[in-house]
Amino acid sequence: MGAVLLIYMTQAISGLWLRSRRVHRIKPLIRTGHLWGGWSLVALVLLLLGIGIVGTLGHFGSLGHSAHLGFGLL
Repeated sequence: MGAVLLIYMTQAISGLWLRSRRVHRIKPLIRTGHLWGGWSLVALVLLLLGIGIVGTLGHFGSLGHSAHLGFGLL
């Protein structure tokens, strides 16, 4: 979870910086880092989603045991 929060912050900062520099030449290293961070974030979120689903199914036997599923889908 800490890694996800760190990547969110890094994505926000580098995204705002890239947006402000759009008129000027963008450094390839910053853009590449921003893209890698985004793909890493997607991978981490999907990994945590998979772990949560498997853990919930193993513990409760179904995903609809509480309102958490409805709020998550919303």
